[in-house]
Amino acid sequence: DDLLLLANTEQTEFLRLESIDLPSFVSELWDGVSLLADRRYELGPVPAGALRADPDRLAQALRNLIANAIQHTAEDAGLVRMLVERTTAGRIRFAVEDDGPGIAPEERERVFDRFHRTDPARDRASGGAGLGLAIVRAIVQGHGGRASAARSPEGGARMEIELDGFTPSTRPAAELRGLATGAAAGGEAS
Repeated sequence: DDLLLLANTEQTEFLRLESIDLPSFVSELWDGVSLLADRRYELGPVPAGALRADPDRLAQALRNLIANAIQHTAEDAGLVRMLVERTTAGRIRFAVEDDGPGIAPEERERVFDRFHRTDPARDRASGGAGLGLAIVRAIVQGHGGRASAARSPEGGARMEIELDGFTPSTRPAAELRGLATGAAAGGEAS
């Protein structure tokens, strides 16, 4: 139940932090993504290292972002892309991008509010209760991070999560399936 989950995010013991191997975590998460819907999926390289996070809650937040991207893209041809980058500040940024209609600039902060939906014509049956992105923000804030929305290069939405707690590895970045980015091989993004 989403409301119960949101209520639990206000508890101090909400997260169970541990050190997770970032490439393994992303690979396992991404393996289940293509089963969700028929879309074009792309995954960029993942910086090698460990992230201190709650793997279950972080996976839930990322699945919510991916499900949101799927919901707003065309069946068969719609693009859903996930990038994982190390920022110049040493944080990890997860970005889920799509080529759907995008989010108007004035809506970008509010999309993370409880019960907010960008399309008022949608009802709970077709568009959900407006809690998915609120859950994302609660999970991310519980980790001391931030969630934001922007425009993707294709004109759709770009939903970002930034978290502290990354310890880089000395081995090269895991080359996973899909898109090569400027942050390849553990490179840094702004």
